[in-house]
Amino acid sequence: MICPMGNCAIRICVCGTGYIPIKNSYCEPICKPACINGQCSKPNICTCNKGFTQNPHSKQQCIAKCSKSCINGRCSAPETCTCNAGYVLDGLQNVRNLVSMEGAQHLRHVLAMPAMYLTDSRNKYQCNAKCSKICVNGRCSTPETCTCNAGFLLDPKNKYQCNPKCSKQCVNGKCSAPEKCTCNSGFWLDQKNKYQCNPKCSKPCVNGICTLPEKCACSNGFILDSKNKYQCNPKCSKPCINGRCLAPEKCGCTNGYLLDTKNKSVQCSVQCKMFQTLC
Repeated sequence: MICPMGNCAIRICVCGTGYIPIKNSYCEPICKPACINGQCSKPNICTCNKGFTQNPHSKQQCIAKCSKSCINGRCSAPETCTCNAGYVLDGLQNVRNLVSMEGAQHLRHVLAMPAMYLTDSRNKYQCNAKCSKICVNGRCSTPETCTCNAGFLLDPKNKYQCNPKCSKQCVNGKCSAPEKCTCNSGFWLDQKNKYQCNPKCSKPCVNGICTLPEKCACSNGFILDSKNKYQCNPKCSKPCINGRCLAPEKCGCTNGYLLDTKNKSVQCSVQCKMFQTLC
């Protein structure tokens, strides 16, 4: 009888130190503790299985081997990453790009889908963050934390919402994209100031200015015409007798009347010659 790694004595294997007999036919090495992910090749010496390597801190333990580092995770099996707590590995890249039109400008919104950390389909060693809600105009950088894209700021009331940033306040409008104002209804953008929206009137305000959509404010010394909201007429504090108010506090006489010198700028008398129409 041949006893590998031992001596044969009366058809019984007597094993050497560190070995035990198996069915009295051969001796097998002993490893204490037992080899994890490997085979006991010599007493207390483990040979790792394929895809595993020896743990530098334990001779009896073989750990899985990955050709690249597992980011936000650990190598749990050969070339397989398992994400850390708060991270998920599912083989999907659930990060979507939403492109919307804003006038002639394209806006890119990176939206992180509802998943803690998701595997990037282009990199099986990468675990990506999971947020329970979509990060609007940003990306899920750590679990339940959104990082805003360039030109956006986190909404103080909604941690999943990033709002566009404008360096100046949009007057009569809102900041719809980084450094871009969109005017409220009834307003249009000032040609010289991209942060200023001015009220819009469909007709010119005569002797006044457009202060609100379709509303004129009269200049000093003028009052709004009762029948035409875009017309401001001059105001005279006293009635122009035999004439009409041509400018603030200035009367013009009707044909055939002349300004009464005793009641200057208010009354026109009948002595006025025919060719004299203004007082």
